Amino acid sequence: MIKIRNKRIALLLVLAMLATMFVGFGTASAASTNSALTVPSITVGNARTLGTLRVTESVGGSWVAGAAGVGTEIMITLPAGTQFAAAPAALAGYVTVPATVGSDTNTLTGAGDVVFVSGTLRTLVVRIAAITTPGNDKGMINFLFNGVGTSQVNITSGSGDVKVNVFDSTGAVTSGDVVVATIVGAGTSSAALSAPALSEGANRAVGTIRMIENSAGALVVANTSISLILPDGCTWNTAPVPTITGGGGTLTITGNAIDTDATGHSRKTYNVTALSTLKAGVIDFTGLTIDVSSTAKAGDVIVQVGGNNAGVSATSLTIAKNASYGVVVTSSDTPSIYAGRFDATVGKVTLEENIFASLVGTRTISLELPTGIAWGTIPTANTLTGDVVVGAGALVAGTTNKVTYTVTAQSTSASKVEFRSGTVNVAVDQTPGDITVNVAGTATATGSVSIGKVIAPITATAATKPNVVIGLQSEAAGDITITEAAAGVILANPRNTAADLQLVGAAGVTFSATPTVTVTSGDLVIDTANVKRFASNARVSIPIKTGSTTASTITISGIKLTVDRTVPEGDIKLAIRGMALDMNTVAGVQSTVPVLNAAAVAAANCVTEANNQTIVYTSTFVVGASTYKLNGVDQTCFAPSYIKDSRTYMAIRDIGAALGIDQSNIIWDGTKNSVTLMKGDKVVQMTIGSKTLLINGAAITMDVAPEVGPTDRTMLPAAFVAMAFGSAASYDAATQTVTIK
Repeated sequence: MIKIRNKRIALLLVLAMLATMFVGFGTASAASTNSALTVPSITVGNARTLGTLRVTESVGGSWVAGAAGVGTEIMITLPAGTQFAAAPAALAGYVTVPATVGSDTNTLTGAGDVVFVSGTLRTLVVRIAAITTPGNDKGMINFLFNGVGTSQVNITSGSGDVKVNVFDSTGAVTSGDVVVATIVGAGTSSAALSAPALSEGANRAVGTIRMIENSAGALVVANTSISLILPDGCTWNTAPVPTITGGGGTLTITGNAIDTDATGHSRKTYNVTALSTLKAGVIDFTGLTIDVSSTAKAGDVIVQVGGNNAGVSATSLTIAKNASYGVVVTSSDTPSIYAGRFDATVGKVTLEENIFASLVGTRTISLELPTGIAWGTIPTANTLTGDVVVGAGALVAGTTNKVTYTVTAQSTSASKVEFRSGTVNVAVDQTPGDITVNVAGTATATGSVSIGKVIAPITATAATKPNVVIGLQSEAAGDITITEAAAGVILANPRNTAADLQLVGAAGVTFSATPTVTVTSGDLVIDTANVKRFASNARVSIPIKTGSTTASTITISGIKLTVDRTVPEGDIKLAIRGMALDMNTVAGVQSTVPVLNAAAVAAANCVTEANNQTIVYTSTFVVGASTYKLNGVDQTCFAPSYIKDSRTYMAIRDIGAALGIDQSNIIWDGTKNSVTLMKGDKVVQMTIGSKTLLINGAAITMDVAPEVGPTDRTMLPAAFVAMAFGSAASYDAATQTVTIK
């Protein structure tokens, strides 16, 4: 009998091998669907559970009594390196025939419909002996691999998919491999779910440690343990039995007493008393507390996870942070803000406790801005983590730049508070640079952080810095160029208010004429028709019609100054201010009229006449050139000089400037074709076509006469005019240069 059975098994094995050699043999007459109900991850070892293999009739009624189904023998074969815990000797523990699956009723409902044929450590053969309830429903057979000591398997080698072969020589059942498990590496993965801040003391809570088996049964049952070992200065206080999920409901772990390992460190150990099955176990070591001594190192509290359980993968985890009381002050989202802006949003300030209760309850936190910057909207305090509560802020009485808050509830866990949604008003003359907020108060938080950066809205430069004489009128200053920092910085209509730029002289300096204002680059639009002097000519208003979309430059030329005798020697600075730059003035925050300067530029140099002694002017003219130098500064000629009858002729206003004569003291009489020049106590008169020169009424005869030059300008013989005012004129023939001193 045994020989016949072995021959049958051998024949089935040969046929199974042949079936795999001929592609399409099984599928051409396939009559079943073979699938694994689960595909667990397992490791090499004994007593491993594989997924249940279900063989299901593909089409209801294809297995019929007396036809294809009856008499069919199904053989399943385990892969090399895998065998049953015990060779099958019956169906029990290895095969089940479910009554129904979903809406389908099993056609194999009779007690003898499926019978045991044979079995070895790697094979199992069953036969469909009868079909009790044939019809349109399907036949179904489950092959099990989960019976303890029976259908569980022992795996000695292998990796990857575990494939069970299904074979039937008749074609009633589809032949082929079915994946019923996956072999993975043994071991565990561990992580700390949190790392709370703590301080010296007893019963300090630490983070939960989660250990996950890489596969079911990874943690072995033996006289071995899982250990959690603390660093120096820390000892376990409470270490409850862990919470277990997964593991097929079978994984069991018990705790041992807290002890000390061979190196003197506090240790908590656990034993695995029952394996996980079907699913990998998830173990949470929760409710852990430790005692922290004064010798514990500051910083991370690192636990060593290990032990002599072969399934544990050793690792180090940070379960807490040992810290002292204190608060870390930081900032974020710091914008750039132009000086003069109103209600501008600033960055956030964050206070983070090193440990709980670092911010002392009922005490205060203050945020103070630099001078020149005021709080517009007071920042709100928002608790991001932890449970500290900080109340609403309020300005300190008599200030606009300092706000205080009260800690209304002290934290029980380390907390983080963010002060957000604050705005500031920045004075237009604020020095560019960081907006540094100083954090202080009695709640122990201290520090300084930047919450923004001030940028100058404009820059101003002067093309030249000519000398102007104290007490004289209508003296030329250098042209000024105003450069916008970015498009739209100079405002046309801030807060629905028409705005202007203002050019402002220092005390004692007034504008003798309205200068010319031109946009030399960009698309800013100025209301040039309404540029005007006001405030007793001490200021010039430059109305802005439309703001720019491209950063623009403005040139102010033809600036004429009158400097009274109160102005000191040195630079004469002209300031730029106005509502077009100062939104705080528009809002009435600092003043209702512009009083602060956005920029200032030295456009002239004030010089004096000491003890009635005339200041020495030195001018150089190159014959025929369109420019000349006055005290080293380039000036534009009213008309180029020329030589006639061995005399150098110069335009009346050029020779007047060279001699330091105010332009208002050069008088042309068109009726008499005469010119009068006045400086100090001298009055000099000349007439076109006449060789007579009058000095305070005394006549001097010249060898040439004044004339109207090629450009219709009155041209005077330079040497005679210089001599009349006590100056000297010299000529360098090599360079054709006239020098007047």
